[in-house]
Amino acid sequence: MGEPIDVSGDGGVLKTVLKPSDSNESPENGHEVEVHYTGKLESGKVFDSSYDRNTTFKFELGNGNVIKGWDLGVSTMKVGERSEFVIQPNYGYGESGAGESIPPNSVLKLRFLPLALPLYLFLTLLQFEIELINTRVKPKNKWELSIDEKIQVSRDLKAQGNSKFSFGNFTSAISLYSEAVDYLDEASEWPEESRKEANTTLLQCHLNLANCHLKVANYKSAESSASEALKLDKASVKGYFRRALARIHEFEFEKAIGDLNEVLKLDRDNKDALNYLSVAKSRLRECNEKDKKGIMVDLGNMGTMVAMGNMGNMVTQCIMVALGNMALHRCNARSCRSRF
Repeated sequence: MGEPIDVSGDGGVLKTVLKPSDSNESPENGHEVEVHYTGKLESGKVFDSSYDRNTTFKFELGNGNVIKGWDLGVSTMKVGERSEFVIQPNYGYGESGAGESIPPNSVLKLRFLPLALPLYLFLTLLQFEIELINTRVKPKNKWELSIDEKIQVSRDLKAQGNSKFSFGNFTSAISLYSEAVDYLDEASEWPEESRKEANTTLLQCHLNLANCHLKVANYKSAESSASEALKLDKASVKGYFRRALARIHEFEFEKAIGDLNEVLKLDRDNKDALNYLSVAKSRLRECNEKDKKGIMVDLGNMGTMVAMGNMGNMVTQCIMVALGNMALHRCNARSCRSRF
């Protein structure tokens, strides 16, 4: 962890780089930036997190859409960098605060507070960790674009996603592919030629999304993206294969076996499919054996409980008979024991 940097020049915004970036991409005013962040109270309790929502936060830099400290701090970051900031009230929420979580005159503390930073009484310290995912010139609103422009924008976004994927930046790639899909959400209503062009891009984006989600272990999302791809192309080997991988990780082995069999119908010599089919069948057998053993244990426990219940009934009957006999002075202890 590096030393704090005074990015505001007056101690109002201090920055510490947690994870540097090799990228030279830095945002400029007017750019649309995309970040992941986690906000914590001084106690460590998380009060806001884009990770929990499984979605990034986007805003236009330098346009006053966020607090001044965020605008200033994020403008110093590079794509892929993760940093912590300490933001004083005059660069944060000021005297008004922001609801119950952020009282007036709060110092916004991005994970840690350097010893050199003065503390003020009764200030609530909030922690944020910010990672810059992406930056680009803000595109036109979707409703302003023609069909051809939407198709071109989606292609450009897909190409950017491919670039991010090639560098292992899967989170950024997911965001770009998802946005490309969003630009084509009305494609089913377009003229046939435009619809075909859009569906080609949609298929590629859904397949790429499935691959990215597998890389970051979002298996349910990977399954969903692969299923969307298969709606567009029922003969997609990649669609069936990636959905099978997701289902194996979700322990849905029967469904995974079905998908892998579809892969082999389309490509019978697919070695990866053959290998994973063997894995899925083996895991399914293991699960079935465990289920059988579990059922036998349950039946054994049930039998024990029934036997104990019957024994309890016999004991109760014996005691009742014995008490009756005692009342008549005709108790026969041996006959009582013989009932067990």
